[in-house]
Amino acid sequence: IFKRLQNSMIEEIAINSKFFLIQMENDTDEAIKKLFEFIKENKDSKFWGSAQYLLGYKLFEKGNFQQALIHLKKAEESNLDAETFEKLHYLLAETYYQLDKQELAEKYLESYLQKSANQKFRDQAIFKRALQAYEQKDFLVAINKFIQLENFPNSDKLAVGYFYLGEIYLLQSKNDLAKKYYSKAEKSGFDRNFINLRLAKIAFRDHDFDLAESILKNIPEEEKYLYDAKMLKGNLLAEQKKYSEALINFVSAENFASNNEESEAAISQKAWCLYQLQRFDEASQLYQQLSSETADAKDYILKAANAAFSAEKYQKAIELFERFKANFANDENLEQVQISIADSYYNLGNYQLALENYKLLFTISENREIIKNALAGIRWCTELLGSADLQQELDNLLAMHLSNETDSMILKEKINYLFQNNKWENVIESYQQISALQSLEHNYDASMQAAISLAKIGDLDGAREIFSKLEEIKMTADLYYNWAVLELDAKQKIKAM
Repeated sequence: IFKRLQNSMIEEIAINSKFFLIQMENDTDEAIKKLFEFIKENKDSKFWGSAQYLLGYKLFEKGNFQQALIHLKKAEESNLDAETFEKLHYLLAETYYQLDKQELAEKYLESYLQKSANQKFRDQAIFKRALQAYEQKDFLVAINKFIQLENFPNSDKLAVGYFYLGEIYLLQSKNDLAKKYYSKAEKSGFDRNFINLRLAKIAFRDHDFDLAESILKNIPEEEKYLYDAKMLKGNLLAEQKKYSEALINFVSAENFASNNEESEAAISQKAWCLYQLQRFDEASQLYQQLSSETADAKDYILKAANAAFSAEKYQKAIELFERFKANFANDENLEQVQISIADSYYNLGNYQLALENYKLLFTISENREIIKNALAGIRWCTELLGSADLQQELDNLLAMHLSNETDSMILKEKINYLFQNNKWENVIESYQQISALQSLEHNYDASMQAAISLAKIGDLDGAREIFSKLEEIKMTADLYYNWAVLELDAKQKIKAM
């Protein structure tokens, strides 16, 4: 009938009939072609806006989201009936979502939820909003939206919503709540094997390895379950320190990964197993791969560098540590990275560069252990270089006027060096400097060396005064031995005894 009416002499009947015919067209490509013609030829038609909407919808079906958006926005600016306008807002949200424009997608979803009267797509819109929140890790919003799906008991999204609630609570380690919603998901028709995989994961987290193992045995060998099953099996074996067997499962899991996130997790576990097996070079290569392929480059670069260091691939370790420094200059691991660079140069026998890198630590760290290791590194490098002067290097550091704690540690190193080289007057001078920074109880060894140095230059009373103060703090064999030697040298045999 419409085919006859599209040739009507009455223009309105002809135009309306053409539009209804287009709506009934089953061939999407043909419908798109006719809609373009209709829009071009009938700009004043009351169906012009509806035609733009329908064209946008057809282009969306074809996956041409950018072109669909153009026509949907034109439809939005036209006079549409209320029902089509609601559907338009829902479709705009879907289109923006496909174009990865989250804020605009959320805007149109909220608009649809607030204005929809017939609620035809309401459960779909709520689910979509919940899923967006979940992907953005906005779990409070996600929980609220997923729970709203309970208002639609016949929705095909309800079981999936329950499953995602279980996932959220599992991420938050709220295992009882996770179990509750996984159970609801199963009762609402969600795949029982996926639920069992999650229950096995909870058992693993609770260290109930036997239960996790028994659940895994009942998971069918179907591709859709194998990623989760192999990852969990690998973790169970790794927990038992069976790293070779665990590695086999993680390799298998990678083959069944359905997205980049799953692939990353499997490769990361592979690298970890290789590291535990002391196959450091292979572990480093995998971590390097992950650092270039994933958003979380920082941790993987550091793991790759540490693995290269353990594999004694020091030049590669330096490259990776330097890459980390260049990209994450304010990271909390920077001190450890810097000392690893210095240690790598030292292990390569490049003592000059090792020395320069050990000295750099004093500009970025006040950590006691780091400074202690850096001072040891400077001492080793100057000894091996021969041309370097430890005293001069330490004086250069002191000239930087670092913190009292750091300066005291440098002075202790300097005093020890001077003492070993019989530079008694220099020991006493440095001891006076450290005494101005820290109390004697914090400089026990340096004070002992100063007392012995005073005795060596003949200032016996000065030495006795320090020995007496040290005795009040702590009585040690070294203290009494050195004091006895002083009295013996002074011909005071009774005191020495």
